[in-house]
Amino acid sequence: MLSFEEINEIAGFDGPVSRVVAPLLRFFAQANRDIFGFQGAPVHDALAVASLVEPRGNTTRRLHVGVETEGTLTRGRTVADVYGVSGKEANADVALEVDREMFRDLMYDTMRTLDRECS
Repeated sequence: MLSFEEINEIAGFDGPVSRVVAPLLRFFAQANRDIFGFQGAPVHDALAVASLVEPRGNTTRRLHVGVETEGTLTRGRTVADVYGVSGKEANADVALEVDREMFRDLMYDTMRTLDRECS
């Protein structure tokens, strides 16, 4: 999750990409604060990509993950069997901890690079 302060830092980069991304992140953070009480913007997709770029930034565990389609537990959501109660074979590496500073620094570096490349 990027905090409001971190989003303001991205806005301060003042490049062509950060000028577009920062207001979007700010809108997302404000909506999440107003609706869910979060103090920032969850950036799930960016974290998934960052995991591929820098796998040392996550602590993962092999778990069974399924998509609930029947509406038994939920509907149309992924469900990770953290406690092994389903008895199903693990089929995914699931990030359970994130090196937040490493992720943030990767986001900042990427944003600065894109700003330079798109100027």
